[in-house]
Parts: sequence; C-alpha cells; structure tokens
Amino acid sequence: MTGLVSDSSGRVIGVECREIPRHSPAGLLHRWLARANRKLNIYFRPAGRLLDGPIRRLEARYGRPRRLRARRGVILAAGGFVFNRRMLAEHASRYRSGSSLGTIADDGSGIRLGESVGGASARMDRVSAWRFFNPPLELVKGVLVNTGGGRLCNEVYYGARIGEHIARQDGARAYLIIDQRVLDTARSQVPGQTLWFQRWQAAYLFSLGHVKAATIAELAVRAGIDPDGLDRTVEAYNADARAGRPDVLGKDAEYVQPLERGPFYAFDCSLRTQRGFPCPMITLGGLTVDEESGGVTRADGSVVAGLYAAGRTAVGVCSESYVSGLSIADCVFSGRRAGAAVTA
Repeated sequence: MTGLVSDSSGRVIGVECREIPRHSPAGLLHRWLARANRKLNIYFRPAGRLLDGPIRRLEARYGRPRRLRARRGVILAAGGFVFNRRMLAEHASRYRSGSSLGTIADDGSGIRLGESVGGASARMDRVSAWRFFNPPLELVKGVLVNTGGGRLCNEVYYGARIGEHIARQDGARAYLIIDQRVLDTARSQVPGQTLWFQRWQAAYLFSLGHVKAATIAELAVRAGIDPDGLDRTVEAYNADARAGRPDVLGKDAEYVQPLERGPFYAFDCSLRTQRGFPCPMITLGGLTVDEESGGVTRADGSVVAGLYAAGRTAVGVCSESYVSGLSIADCVFSGRRAGAAVTA
C-alpha cells in the first residue's frame, strides 16, 4: 500500500497500492521468494537479506498501481517496524543490533500510513528482544553481568525479560559467566534438552562463542569486563552459595552453586546478532486505537473516521510486556475487533 485516500471531511475512503497479478509468472515468483525470505529471516537473516533486493525489484517492475474504494473502512494490519532500521534508530536505538524477526514487510509502512492522516502512535520504544542462553538448563547456574561486572537479573528469567534487562545496560552489553563444572554438565544436557536450532546455538557457544581464562580476573580482562567489579560479584555469589543463603536476585536454590572450578568462560549475551547466537526481536508499539472499535485515534483522542488498525501496527495487549504467543493472541483479538466494527 502506498497511500490512503480521504474525502473532504477527512474520512478515509480508500487506498492506493501497487499489485503484482497473483497468477502471473512474476506474482508466482514473488510469492515463492517471499516465503523463502520469511523462513530465512527467522533462522539466518544474512541469507534472508540476499532475497530482499530481488523481491523489491519484482515489486517495482511488475507492480501495477491500483485504487481501491473502501465503503465501510480501511484496516491497517501491516506488522511492526523491526525491519526499518531508521525507525528503530529513532524510537528504540538500544535494539538496533538485534536480529529482526518477521518479514521485510514489517517496515513500519502501516504505522506511517496511519500517521499520514493524523493518527497518533505510542509505545514506539517498546521492543521484545529474546536473549535465550538455555537450554541446556545448566547454563542458568552462571551469573549474567554487565561491563562493570555487576549482576543484571535472575538468570532463570524468560528470555524476553532477560533481554529487557540487558537493553538497560551501557551499550546493551552483557556476559554470562560460568565455570568448567557448569560447562561440562551443560554439554551433557544438549542431546536431551535441545531442538536442532538450539543445538546449533550450543555448538557455537561451546566452541567459538566464548572467552576462556584460568582465573576470573583474567577472564574479565579478555572479555572487556571490569575486573574488580566481576571479582566482587562472583565472590559474593559464591559466598552465598556456600553458606546456603537465598540468592539476592531470587534464583531458586537448585540453580545456585559456587563458580569455583576453572577454567572460567564468558558468553557474550549482548543484544547483537552473532553468527551462531541470534537475538531475535519484534517491535511492540504502533498506532493508538479506540479500545472498543480498534479505530485509529489522534493525539487528542478523537477517532480518524474510516480507519482501523490491528496486530503489531497498533498498540495492543502486549505493547508493554511480551511472552511467546501473546502477539498471536493480540492479533486475533484486535483483528476480530476491527473486523466487527467495519462490518457492523
């Protein structure tokens, strides 16, 4: 879609778009490339990026301009803006180095279309970045620290919650510190606890994706962590573990043990994509909408007549906090709400 059409009163009455004939050779090729691009973007974005250009060239060459009249209303459901690096830099710069999850159509176009006719947006700084370092579950026995050596959060937290804690750090950088005992047990858990793509991640972390040293102080230097800060954190963690005291960040006792058997390892858990350790993310903000109808609203709360938004194009249930599957539920709910309003 390239634009919205409004009448003299400001009511949205249609759309302008470009369309490739569905059953033409170009249309069939576009559909095949888009499907392949979507899969590759999930598992290995550098390969997916190779298809971006051909897809866009097909759209530019074979797309035919069309104007469609909307008698009851237009629903914007074009995803978020995770593939628009300029919008990410503007609204959520801490997440610019993560791996975009979705399709290249998640470029913010739906949000921008709504804004072009007066719609307001909100929660544009909210992004869910999933920094999972388990399974294997043994890895949660490590400590997650920032560049100052301070511990960030309970390492058993869900990946999106861990990602949010990392995003608050300087440069969105974080490191998981473990010892040889944790690593040996984690390796033994890989066959029974992981799926194929998780085995790829574990293989990377256990071979190339770590820094190794004989002592905690040496590890800190090699990883770029403040040595004094890391030493204090590990010593305090070990002292509590040996004494059987509750973990200061609430980690269950079964996942707490002293990190004392060298050599020691640091996994880079920063919010950046590494070849074998992706950090997938989606944007959560979007156009503000009326809670009853899904109609797009202006900054003053009034509704843009004839325009609705759903899914990640709109502010929704998960715009403040996200767990896996919540966006699907939110899209189903908001899509039904907008559809019901348009057909009423």
